[in-house]
Amino acid sequence: MRPTAEDFMIFDKAATDISIHTLETVTLAALHSLFSPQTGNIGQLIGLAARLAIDLGAVDKPNNNSNERNKIEQIYKSIYCLENQYATALDRPGLLPPPMIDPESSTPQDFLCAVYRIQACFRSQRGNVDVTSLIQELDGYVSTIEKMPIRSRHNVIAAVYETRLLIRSDDEQSAICLLEIYSQKFYIRTALGPSWAYRAGLAVVSKISTHQSHPGTIKNHDLHKSYQAYVNCLLFLEQCSRRWPSANALRASLQEAASRP
Repeated sequence: MRPTAEDFMIFDKAATDISIHTLETVTLAALHSLFSPQTGNIGQLIGLAARLAIDLGAVDKPNNNSNERNKIEQIYKSIYCLENQYATALDRPGLLPPPMIDPESSTPQDFLCAVYRIQACFRSQRGNVDVTSLIQELDGYVSTIEKMPIRSRHNVIAAVYETRLLIRSDDEQSAICLLEIYSQKFYIRTALGPSWAYRAGLAVVSKISTHQSHPGTIKNHDLHKSYQAYVNCLLFLEQCSRRWPSANALRASLQEAASRP
């Protein structure tokens, strides 16, 4: 994605005005590009926001508890989540250290940071990480997340199942749960959602294919859930394609995978 005129204005401001206001502006622009990728270069915007946050001391050991310091830390958490979403989508390591999180915190933002820290750990140590312990840590979050207000929890619980799917690409149960969440009213869709739906769809198609090759290996009830998840995935991708046309290609690819003998 080539920088837009608005991007150049933001980059120029960031070079001349290193302030919380500029950090907020750049972070909001990066967040907006998650919904409208054509309006800005999300990778550059996230990188710029990260540099500003670091310049403003976001990753330094806190020596005070001022409102300004707290504000920078909260913005940094958003940047950390954005960077990890983007890094996972591109299958590359994240660059930012995780923010400090109060272990007693139950805010959606802190849970997202914890989940994306697990994603970052898996990406950076793939092949040398204890997968079971990561899954157990994720599972430990679920019961608490499910107690959050309904408007807050859908995207957080979706991040948990996305992470499980990242760790185990054939985890059909997580794929089914993820696709169910994507169909919920209060789930907030972003341009990265279709790629996750496609991953989930492939896990479901693989399970259906196993049944077709070896009838009787899957209970009818479970098979019905798999077919329903596949339908949910196609519908989600079709709906997303109205806003993000690239979802059409993912939908076609998934249908092709499902049609293979």
